[in-house]
Amino acid sequence: MIFFTGFIRSKALLVMGPLILGLTGLNHVYYHVTLIYVMYTGVLALIILLFFPPPRSAIGYFVQAFFFAVLPWSGPYSVLFLPVATLYIFFFHDKAKVQVILLGCCSTLIYLLTVSGSTIRLSHFTQPWVIKRYFQVLLEKVVFLQLFDYVPLYAGLIVLAIILLLFYFFRHQAFFIKASVVLFAAITISLSLFFLSIKFPLYLYTSDCHRVVSVFFWLVFLLFTSDKLITAAGNQYRVVVLSIFLVLFSGIVLRDNLKYPKRGWVEPVPDVYEFTKAVSFVESLQLKEKKQQVCLTVANHPYPLLAARVYVGYHGADRCELQIDDLNQDFPYSQYICPVEE
Repeated sequence: MIFFTGFIRSKALLVMGPLILGLTGLNHVYYHVTLIYVMYTGVLALIILLFFPPPRSAIGYFVQAFFFAVLPWSGPYSVLFLPVATLYIFFFHDKAKVQVILLGCCSTLIYLLTVSGSTIRLSHFTQPWVIKRYFQVLLEKVVFLQLFDYVPLYAGLIVLAIILLLFYFFRHQAFFIKASVVLFAAITISLSLFFLSIKFPLYLYTSDCHRVVSVFFWLVFLLFTSDKLITAAGNQYRVVVLSIFLVLFSGIVLRDNLKYPKRGWVEPVPDVYEFTKAVSFVESLQLKEKKQQVCLTVANHPYPLLAARVYVGYHGADRCELQIDDLNQDFPYSQYICPVEE
């Protein structure tokens, strides 16, 4: 989708793009269940769609409107679309797209109304240690892509100075400045959502999934900027500048995959497969018709409070919750029955 936005024109970067965005970006998200992966990639697609050319036909309008309406329902991280889309509308004044973008905003708001309870705690950012931790993660795990074991805080000032110099260099290219600001909004706000979440005190440390949106759009900015610098170099130095960036991006991909081999392949956890078999077996018992319910949980989970729970059967208030003693002695998945709560 990124390559259809027109961000990248260089043919060589079009070849390198999938490697840097895939191997170093999206490949950081690996799950045994694809639902969470869909949640984050759905948000990525929704924001990228902002930069697509405006629809020029009724069919194109319908297609964009459809995706703007559906993609926010990929998960709660779609709340990120609201500030990013607002910033896009403010900068670009794209009348041909504003209707479908507002449709996406409305769809996002409707989805958020269906989510029970608020998961945002603005008070988190009133604590200095949370702010410090946020900038550490932004610098070490997003800007420097976890390529180094330690990154001093002054390196962030150097990066900021380079970005400001780029903005000055491209000060006459309004599209670059505006698009970069929108990208930075996606980078910073998406990471903020984790630190503002009620889950933050439980996790404290971000996982790859919590950073994937930030990492992805940071890499998009790097590719976008590289393409602009290659074009600005002129015919005489274009090959040299292109070669520098190709070597740089190749080094990032190589370093990332050597340092984190698990991102290429992770041995499937057999317990997960067995648990899904247990759920399938209990579903075949047709407990709903008997107004009965069985609670199943992952066996031998290292953190029992975080173990997944599945309630199979009838969910009404008059349900009969079955325990292991209520089931047949030959029940093959007794180890997955939830223990009785005291």
